[in-house]
Amino acid sequence: MPSEPLSRRRAEFLRSPPPTKDAAILRFSGLPDGLDVYNCTPPFPWRGGRALFGRVEPHANWADSWTALFAETAPDEFALVPEFRWLEIEDPFLAVFGDEWILGGTRVKKAAGAVCGFRCDFYRGRGPLGLSHFASGPDDMKDLRLVPLPDGRAGLFTRPRGPEVVARYGSESVIGWTVLSSPGALGPDAAARAEILPDVFGPGEWGGCNQCVPLPDGRIGVAAHLCHEGERASNGKAMQHYCNAAFVLDPATGRATPPRLVATRGTYGGEIVPKEPHLADCAFTSGLVRRPDGLWDLYSGLCDSAEGRVTLLFDPFDPIS
Repeated sequence: MPSEPLSRRRAEFLRSPPPTKDAAILRFSGLPDGLDVYNCTPPFPWRGGRALFGRVEPHANWADSWTALFAETAPDEFALVPEFRWLEIEDPFLAVFGDEWILGGTRVKKAAGAVCGFRCDFYRGRGPLGLSHFASGPDDMKDLRLVPLPDGRAGLFTRPRGPEVVARYGSESVIGWTVLSSPGALGPDAAARAEILPDVFGPGEWGGCNQCVPLPDGRIGVAAHLCHEGERASNGKAMQHYCNAAFVLDPATGRATPPRLVATRGTYGGEIVPKEPHLADCAFTSGLVRRPDGLWDLYSGLCDSAEGRVTLLFDPFDPIS
């Protein structure tokens, strides 16, 4: 397990946070009133500008979600792309393998209006328009992530969670890693072969991978989230302290550096109405974008109702910076 519990590391981080600048809350247009956009992908190049996929959801409802496409119209401002056919998935994530785009997200299963399960669904195509479903992950597993490897294969991060994980590891979830011959080999059986990365979470903690960034040296930078519960919120539920984190994995050895905290909800500033009071400290990592000046822009869902951006004045993949 980690040398220190996440609650202590988070407290130390809040006392002495690393330097950042230009924090902003993203603005979205083209949607009916009452809809939130959050837990987006980081922006990506498209049609001479940039775009992102975002989770769209009524503020008063949870898991009544769709994924829509938005094009950047100004710094930190995005407008709905009407020709994109909304997908019934939440928390979208994107990986690009050459000229093939792979979009994934969590499909929630419902019965009689109540959530009864979920899985990751994956769509592929030559760009953000015209994507077609091609694979699904195991039932009741979120946060699967694909990443291209230099030899043409595909890396896969998994996120087992449940009573068996708690009994074996003590943490609420773990992160697994495996290598596939290609993205087309993705499926429940492939995810089941993943080897668990040790010492990521302590007792009662959870989290997962959000975005994979191939680094120049062949390693993989991972933008992740780490979580623990805290005091009771005004609605009687335990506070969910979600933190942005990063680590580096060497695909040649399957070994990862210890995750480091890089931001929390407070890093982004701004006034946000959380979906529920116990989500007021939630920063669910979207991912990182390398800027022309060499710095990194970090994007994150906030409070289950908004999306934020901040510029890091340090390298998130350098554990000693």
